[in-house]
Amino acid sequence: MISDSDNNDVVFEARDLKINAIRDDGSELPIVKGANFKVRRGEVVALIGESGSGKTTISLSALGYCKPG
Repeated sequence: MISDSDNNDVVFEARDLKINAIRDDGSELPIVKGANFKVRRGEVVALIGESGSGKTTISLSALGYCKPG
């Protein structure tokens, strides 16, 4: 069982997360714009959305595989 005090421990937080791809011509293509969320200890979280909506990109960013920006 998870107590209320454990449930308040934020283990990951994204504030105004923005991720851009760089095109061949050097211009930026926004992939994720302004994502905000918190994950607290003991929570089960799911990212759901349409194909191409940025779920994998957000997950990879959270794991440190791509830089926000």
